[in-house]
Amino acid sequence: MTAAPAMALLSACAIFGSHRATPRGDLPVVDPPAAGAATRETANVYRDAGLIVSEQHFPFVAVVHYFAGRTADDSTLTLVALSFASQTLAFSGDGATRHARYDVVLEARVGKHVITRTANRETVEVNSPSEALQATARIVFQRYLRLPPGDATLLIDIRDANGANAATVRTRLAVPRLGGRMLAPPVIAYRVVPRTQRDALPRLVVNPRDAIDAERDSAATIYVEGYGLSTGTRVLVTVLDENARIVRQDTVLLTGSFVLGSATVHVPLASLGAGRFIVTAAVPGLADTVRTPLLVQMAREARAPSAP
Repeated sequence: MTAAPAMALLSACAIFGSHRATPRGDLPVVDPPAAGAATRETANVYRDAGLIVSEQHFPFVAVVHYFAGRTADDSTLTLVALSFASQTLAFSGDGATRHARYDVVLEARVGKHVITRTANRETVEVNSPSEALQATARIVFQRYLRLPPGDATLLIDIRDANGANAATVRTRLAVPRLGGRMLAPPVIAYRVVPRTQRDALPRLVVNPRDAIDAERDSAATIYVEGYGLSTGTRVLVTVLDENARIVRQDTVLLTGSFVLGSATVHVPLASLGAGRFIVTAAVPGLADTVRTPLLVQMAREARAPSAP
């Protein structure tokens, strides 16, 4: 089992474990908020998109992404990412700095057999109480697991170490075997550093809600990996609306190597508008098409005057 460092994104600062890092211009640092508190309608939107949703005392939205491992028969690299409001945590501390701690357990089972389990305590630090209470502040936690291809059950248990909020969710996984000539399902990400070796971890900060705020971001960043495909292979990235109509298409070229290639495409949100979309990626001549949901929000669109 391999675990990557957790990533917390809070308001206007990026936090790695308990160490504060200066935000960069290429890293959006606020996960798009729901309209107010997590409502059942909002939860259903995420659930209908295929995401994992908790409506318990610790509301969160989670996503699972898959990448090729060392070999197709060995294991599939599985990324579990959660997004939740900073208001869920109890912050404490003296002076300007406030901190909160939370515990996350990830456990994967095949039948009754536990095949991997991680337990992590994470620390979040903020500069002021108001920063912790911002309605738009979201924290992102992510971990990599190595899982065998096939059916599995994933348990996610998250708890506020200083308070009473907690949630436990179980979901079924169909872990793919990523080998031969194929693409991995695309990923909606905040930050992408393509990997060059299959035994390395992708250096991604993913968007667990697959949601983009069009009032803050100008484009959706989409990352896709390819295996057994030549460098320069064309990948057709298509955005479909809820009626399966093509809204936008882009062609990108795989870079890297035959063993592991990748491509990143930035889709302008102005070409999409608000709504629910499906992003597909395909290589001409290959039968399989991989896909992921994309939600575009324009919360204040109706109140904003049109540009002249």
